[in-house]
Amino acid sequence: MEQEPIKSEENKRRHYSAEEIAAHVSGYEQSGVSQREYAQREGLPVSSLGNWVNRKQKRVAAAQWVEVEKPGALPGGDFTGYVMGFGGGMELRVPRGFAVAEVAALAKILREAK
Repeated sequence: MEQEPIKSEENKRRHYSAEEIAAHVSGYEQSGVSQREYAQREGLPVSSLGNWVNRKQKRVAAAQWVEVEKPGALPGGDFTGYVMGFGGGMELRVPRGFAVAEVAALAKILREAK
């Protein structure tokens, strides 16, 4: 009959706060290394980091896009397409037929620049 391993303090799951998770996801994204490398370097379970990154990507993908009707001449000339406001006067104007991944990357840069 096989015995179950005894759980020690080292085997217990660690719970991370939302701030810790956000810091690790940001750190991973800026590191330029694989999830496995980052997790090993930081002493994190690779699966946890992967889950956190996937959750963030799903939230970004679920962002709502609002089409802007052409109300006449807008500052900067005639423009029809999409406008994303980021506060502080920052906005991203995207013409029809855009590449979603490129716009998501630009939106991330603008959010972080706020």
